[in-house]
Formats: sequence, C-alpha cells, structure tokens
Amino acid sequence: MPDIANTTFDMILGMTPELCSDTYVFVTAADVDHGKKISTKAIATFKKAEGLSLLVPLPFAQHQGQNVDRFNQRLNCSPLCSVPG
Repeated sequence: MPDIANTTFDMILGMTPELCSDTYVFVTAADVDHGKKISTKAIATFKKAEGLSLLVPLPFAQHQGQNVDRFNQRLNCSPLCSVPG
C-alpha cells in the first residue's frame, strides 16, 4: 500500500512525471457547430468570450485546416501515495 500524503508537498513529492509522446494544440471555435464537431477529439475545453477553446491532438487540428504554430505535450503526474479522504 502506498504511503499516505498528508500535505500537498508530500503528494507532489510522491508523483512520477512522465512526458507523453502525443502532441496537442489549442484551437478556437467561434461558432457552435464547429465547436461541436471538433469537441469530440478534445481532451479539454474552455468557454471564453471569443468562443470555445479546445485542446486537440496536433494531427487532428492539421486535418481540420487549423493554423498551428505552437505545440503542447501532455505530462502525466501519477501520485505514488494515497490522499486521505
């Protein structure tokens, strides 16, 4: 059984970061229909005044004809401890 993390510091200290090979980009959908279409591939969405911002896989964004100039990679941080509930 993993150690119990009683503080945020203990929880962060017990994490094992792993850089994933997938590449993601932020895209913005100004209209609802376009947002619905691309949201099926999104790993995160953010509603903003400009429209809906989505974090989608790079190949999907390129296939959709999105202008892509900045890439992001996903970092998994799995805790090796349990957090008291």
